[in-house]
Amino acid sequence: MRLFSMQPAHLFVAGLAVLCMAAPAVSHDLFVRNAGLDSAQCGGTQNACRTINRAIANAASGDNIWVGPGRYGDLNGDGDLDDPQEEHLEQVGGVLCMICIKKSIHLYSLFGPEVTLITGPAFRNPIGIALVDIFASGVTIGGQGHGFTFRGGDRSVEARNGLDWVRVIGNTALQAGYAAFSFTSLGHDLLIANNRVIGAGGRGFMIWGGEDGALIYRNVADGGAYAGFWVVSGNGTPHQVVENVASNNLYGFLMEQRTVVKNNSAIGNHVGIRLPGEDSAFPADTRIFGNTIAGNDYAGIEIMAASQGMAITRNNIYGNGTKGIETLVGSASGCGIVNYAAGGTIVNATNNFWGSVSGPGSDPADKAGPGSGCDLGSGHTQVQPFSKTAFWVSPITSDW
Repeated sequence: MRLFSMQPAHLFVAGLAVLCMAAPAVSHDLFVRNAGLDSAQCGGTQNACRTINRAIANAASGDNIWVGPGRYGDLNGDGDLDDPQEEHLEQVGGVLCMICIKKSIHLYSLFGPEVTLITGPAFRNPIGIALVDIFASGVTIGGQGHGFTFRGGDRSVEARNGLDWVRVIGNTALQAGYAAFSFTSLGHDLLIANNRVIGAGGRGFMIWGGEDGALIYRNVADGGAYAGFWVVSGNGTPHQVVENVASNNLYGFLMEQRTVVKNNSAIGNHVGIRLPGEDSAFPADTRIFGNTIAGNDYAGIEIMAASQGMAITRNNIYGNGTKGIETLVGSASGCGIVNYAAGGTIVNATNNFWGSVSGPGSDPADKAGPGSGCDLGSGHTQVQPFSKTAFWVSPITSDW
């Protein structure tokens, strides 16, 4: 029995609606403004709090916190959080966080990320400061038109260890260090949608393990020093990476263990999609289909290890490999897929469009498969049959 189904896009949208309808009821609204004043009673429309942390302290589980336009966190840009009206650092279980959320609240901006900035000190090391760290289930950060811009810190938003019903929607992260949006070993119903990461020092979106499949939907990762999206499914339903864009990263999408990668765009990265390998303890059911993988310098897709269960189909793969690569096992250039898989493994890469009606080959097509010089291991890439026409370029532009 398959652990997931390859469903049409409208079913993903229906799934989002179910997530929204199932959200817990809201009790009260609290407000934060740059002109507010912190107190044990602040949070009303006429006596807004000045800091987000004070509003969280005054809130009950299920409350909404609405943050007005302006700047929060490191207000004067001096690199610390010790000044009046700043969000001060707290250490929770060995983690340093600027805004530490320990109850099931919903944090929104009133007027969107363009005018609502949460800024922290520049990143210091991989275990440094998280601008927002989530320690409770049922937390929402942002929404359509109600997200935040995060700048600095090692992580913009982080959550871990069995939490359920976490939603991060409509935010922008600038200049994050280790990982802008980092989620490890969460429980059920993680939704990461319509966020944007620009210039991350490491990973844009990192989703690692978990009990149930996360939906990573319509996000953008641009200009990252490592991976735009690094996704590893856990023991439950595979994560679904749908209609995202990765551009100008070292690796656009770094995918492991049974992940569904559908209708994304990987454009202008060093490598569009990299498959480091499969964990033998899990069925190797990684699915890559409906994506546009174009203009990546070294290769459209780089396969380090594979199993017979992997499928790469109905993708546009063209304009890749212009810079080529020299390795200990050989050189390759102009490759849509560079395949290092060993053990005689056959990678199913049928029914893709390679940039030419004649299929994979020299420019204007991408190379792949037997005789291409792009299979550098003992396995090979099966490319026949192929599509003679391009597929519709994703992501789809209709609203969700």
